[in-house]
Amino acid sequence: MKAKKIHGTNINANDFESQSQAKQIKKYLLDGGKLTFLDALKMFDCARLQARICDLRKEGLQIKTDMILLPNGKRVGQYYIR
Repeated sequence: MKAKKIHGTNINANDFESQSQAKQIKKYLLDGGKLTFLDALKMFDCARLQARICDLRKEGLQIKTDMILLPNGKRVGQYYIR
């Protein structure tokens, strides 16, 4: 996605998308949902879940992480709020 120029200032369109994804993820977690990277990719088209989680933690959300084992034997982080 290209940067847009608004009132003489370059605006990175990815910043807007990241904020939108963070809002969607925040609502999902606050509603009791749990997310892995693949969940976030499918549900919110978010390929940088860890970055969005970091942003939300900076806002003060107490997001927990559990390592879960997938059927293929790989371990991934699953994020949630208690």
